[in-house]
Amino acid sequence: MGDSLWTQERKLTNRVVRVLSSEECGSIRFRLDNISIQTFMYRHVASAIGDSLSVRIVGSNSYDDATDTINLESADVSSDAIVHEATHAVIDCTNSGVGVSVGTHEASAYLAEAIYALNCDRFAQFDYRPMSAPIHRLAEAVRAFNRNNRSGLFRCPTPQVEEIKQILAHSPLRQNFDRVYQQNGFHRGRSGRYYY
Repeated sequence: MGDSLWTQERKLTNRVVRVLSSEECGSIRFRLDNISIQTFMYRHVASAIGDSLSVRIVGSNSYDDATDTINLESADVSSDAIVHEATHAVIDCTNSGVGVSVGTHEASAYLAEAIYALNCDRFAQFDYRPMSAPIHRLAEAVRAFNRNNRSGLFRCPTPQVEEIKQILAHSPLRQNFDRVYQQNGFHRGRSGRYYY
C-alpha cells in the first residue's frame, strides 16, 4: 500500500525546501525586464513554506497566487519543475506592488529552470522544443556572468527576451503573455491567477 496523499505532500514539501535551499538554486541571479532574481530569494521562499506558502500535489504544475500554493503534478516531480514554479512564487513575494506581465513571469521561470539545470551539470528538458535553444543560450550567458562576477545581476538582453516571449506566445500554454498583473506578495484569500 502506498503513502497517503498527506504523507506524499509532506515528503514533497521537504524535498521542495531542500531544492530551494541548495547551492545550485542559490546561484540563480539575473534581471529580466522589470524583475530581479537574487541569490537569497529562493531561500526566502523555502522559509515561507508551511507558514504563508503551501505545496500541493494536484496532477499538474502551477503557482496559484490566490492561495499562495505551489501545485505540483506528483511526489516525484523533477527538481527543474520545482524551481520553475517556485520562481513564480519568488516573483510574487519579492516584487510586491510591481506590475509584471505573464510573459515576463514565464520567461523568468523557464530561464531559472535552465540555469538551475546547468548548475547541476545538465540541460533542462522542455516539452515545447522550440524554446530549448534560446533559453539555453541565455541561461549559459547568465551562468558565465555569475561565475565571473560575485555580485551584480546579468541584465537579460531585450532582443533575447522578446524572442523567448514570442516562442512562448505560440506554445501550447495559450495564455495572454502581454497581460500585466500587480504582484501582491503572500496573502491568502484574494482572487488569483495561475502561472504555469
